[in-house]
Amino acid sequence: MLNLYDILARGYFPKELPPPFSTSNFSTFIKSLGRSIPAELASDRFVSKCAVHNLPRSGQLHRTLGIPNPVNFFRLSCFIKRNWRVISTHTAKSSMSLTTPCKGYRGRAIEPKYMLQELPKRRAMLRSLSRYFLQTDISRFYQTIYTHSIPWALHGKPEAKADRSSQLIGNELDRLVRECQDGQTIGVPIGPDTSFIIAEIILSSIDEVLERKGLKNAMRYIDDYDFGFQTLSGADEALCLLEETLNDYELALNPSKTKIITLPWPTENIAISELRTFSFREAPVAQHSDILHYFDRAFSYAHANPKDAILRYAVSRLSGITVHPSNWEFCENLLLQCAISEPGTISFVLNQLLSYQQLEYDLHRDHIGDVMNSIIEQHAPQGHGGDVVWALWGLIVLKRRLRKKAATRAAKMKDPFVAILLCDADDHKLVQLGTEWDYLASLMSTEALHSEMWLFSYEANRRDWFDSSGKTDHVLASPTFALLKKAGVSFYDENLSDTIEPEEPEGWALSSSSY
Repeated sequence: MLNLYDILARGYFPKELPPPFSTSNFSTFIKSLGRSIPAELASDRFVSKCAVHNLPRSGQLHRTLGIPNPVNFFRLSCFIKRNWRVISTHTAKSSMSLTTPCKGYRGRAIEPKYMLQELPKRRAMLRSLSRYFLQTDISRFYQTIYTHSIPWALHGKPEAKADRSSQLIGNELDRLVRECQDGQTIGVPIGPDTSFIIAEIILSSIDEVLERKGLKNAMRYIDDYDFGFQTLSGADEALCLLEETLNDYELALNPSKTKIITLPWPTENIAISELRTFSFREAPVAQHSDILHYFDRAFSYAHANPKDAILRYAVSRLSGITVHPSNWEFCENLLLQCAISEPGTISFVLNQLLSYQQLEYDLHRDHIGDVMNSIIEQHAPQGHGGDVVWALWGLIVLKRRLRKKAATRAAKMKDPFVAILLCDADDHKLVQLGTEWDYLASLMSTEALHSEMWLFSYEANRRDWFDSSGKTDHVLASPTFALLKKAGVSFYDENLSDTIEPEEPEGWALSSSSY
């Protein structure tokens, strides 16, 4: 059975954030209330904007995550929990979905029925019955979901259009999602487990239509579709049917990722296969040669396949070996080359650095600090919060100073996670004097608690980083956030472990999923 407190603790913030960001404290607070939930949290009208965080995807691409205000996320999560039996019955109807939402046991509150590692085996089975296959995905899926299509999926479009009352579960879900995002009807926040559930509600209905019309040899992973056929004409007809069905839900295919291919065809990226099976020797001289060859192959593959997460996999794959001390400086420099050249590798590189710090290897901290500062200076003006937060966190845990140029650029970003880490770095005396704080200081208002910067406005007040802009405490002036502050709720715990264990990157299984 779905657990509300699990969703609040493990299904709220994006999994790609540094360790100090946590919602466990919030979940514990809600649990302590029992059935005595104040109206300010449960029912009073509350419309807000999502916090925004720009995350690196495969290669050089980025995607924008949305983190709902805690009041709205709590209400949405409660509603899903209360109606989980209906929702889970609906999503279980699809026989082609590999991502039916299930209770999570591997980190997240809600996880797909099958993980990415299952894809090659499933693709092999599908293709064993086929001469051609159609591979495609939905263009900007989460960003283009029409929230009114949620009741269409759960109840059917005719019934949903005829009955717009709150008696229909789908209508209430639609409303709660819209209130999370300032009333917008286009898109759902990318990142929270609740959005994964909503996506499957819609996609399961689409799957049902496709299955009824004869598309049986098929599978779907989030919004990625694979279909197998005996004839080329069958693939062409299926493509038309898929486009027609998606159009009924105001969705469209991604033309750049839609292709009909004659089998046989590789099941997995050849680059990932080679890197996975690469063998490192233990003898220092031989291992040095292996490290050189391994990274040269990874760099070559990454250059030839810029849209795949080759370097993320290459770095995470190193967790299975121990670099000899005599080879460490060489390996460290190659890792830093990955961090500075491809967005999204920084967390994996930091994991390696911190792992060897635990082994008491000599890290070249000043050099690493220069690299992290360069990353911030490069990515902050582009709004790439995912790169900047990890570089900031790396400077904090390795106790390296943040250059004035990097700090000033980071302080202008509209990213609450960046802002919190920057202020924490300042608490650690790692920020040079002269950094411009005007933008962050302007966020100390009750209005900001409903904005994209709600998280920073709240945490900065709790930690006395800035004074409220008015004569009164702006958090205590908000009935909902006052409850959180008085209970000592925090979404940032600087005492959490300074080691990380990132999952293998999605690129290893050729997933282009937008979730």
